[in-house]
Amino acid sequence: FNIPYNADDEFVREMAALVLSTLRKDVKVYLEWTNEAWHTGFEGGKYAQLQGLQLGLQLGGWYGGDANEARICYIGYRTGQIARIWREVFGAEADRIVVVAATQGVWTIVTDKLLSCHGAYKDIDVIGVAPYFGGYDP
Repeated sequence: FNIPYNADDEFVREMAALVLSTLRKDVKVYLEWTNEAWHTGFEGGKYAQLQGLQLGLQLGGWYGGDANEARICYIGYRTGQIARIWREVFGAEADRIVVVAATQGVWTIVTDKLLSCHGAYKDIDVIGVAPYFGGYDP
């Protein structure tokens, strides 16, 4: 399930409750926050960057700069929030949830930052990488 980038906590909670009540009990839930937020080509990435900067999630001195760091850190931050809400709603069935963090295979520094920023790795079970190969440097 892909959570829209602008979904608030109430939406997230209601979606989790709907899935819990309607999905077969033998099916795992793969949960991801938005699509390709690791870049600003989609609205989710722009949103993540703005939110990350407003929350001051950047640690400073990162290779990609403060704006990029804030965006990547927000992905982990919001993914963690959503994971905790779903696990709370699922209660005893929380082991059905697999939390996915979207990243890319080309620049592993993005994945490293996403997982390490503010302990995001604690709420993330797997990473899902975009199938891009080779870098693009205009």
